Amino acid sequence: MLLHKTSVSISSMHKKRVVFGITDSIAAYKSPDIANKLIKLGHEIQVIMTQKAEVFVTKRTLATITSSPIYDMYDCDIDPSVRHIELAKFADVFLIAPASADIIAKLANGFADDLLTSLFLTICSDTLIFIAPSMDVEIWNNPFVKQNIVKLKQLNNVYIIEPREGYQRSGAYGIGNMEKVDIIVDIVDKQLKKSSGTIDENIYLNVL
Repeated sequence: MLLHKTSVSISSMHKKRVVFGITDSIAAYKSPDIANKLIKLGHEIQVIMTQKAEVFVTKRTLATITSSPIYDMYDCDIDPSVRHIELAKFADVFLIAPASADIIAKLANGFADDLLTSLFLTICSDTLIFIAPSMDVEIWNNPFVKQNIVKLKQLNNVYIIEPREGYQRSGAYGIGNMEKVDIIVDIVDKQLKKSSGTIDENIYLNVL
């Protein structure tokens, strides 16, 4: 199953506000492309980054694309005690792409040691969360990672956009590469533009 499916109600409004979380995976270099394409489709984007994500992509690049400040735990124009609450109110969808093994472990086990993980715990149950893992094949196949993915799939509002098979930077071949940018964007866009009802169980199939 490429996309974890659950039934969760969403508002009848067209939801067009995306909080876009970026973590410390090499696939983070693709994040400006994701943000740019979502904006061109008419969505408002607010980016949050983990500290280590800045190794792979700069705040300045993302701020230029989104015309908005880039949020992290320490550099934000919102009071640190409420910024995760304000972002939770803003979000119609929370997209985390790429999601590293480290962040997946934190999300699955209820850690809240930065803005992204605090936001995950704050988001209400009817806000959709899309998670696109990205990691080496050996890490993806690790039983601890598999257990964490299972935990996240048990949450009603969480979708795992499964990683792809292919060659990796290490030279290894296998599953672990983040899904293609266009597919991630299409999944989020199609769900945002749904007018009513429950999550469309065929969204992933419809964008392939």
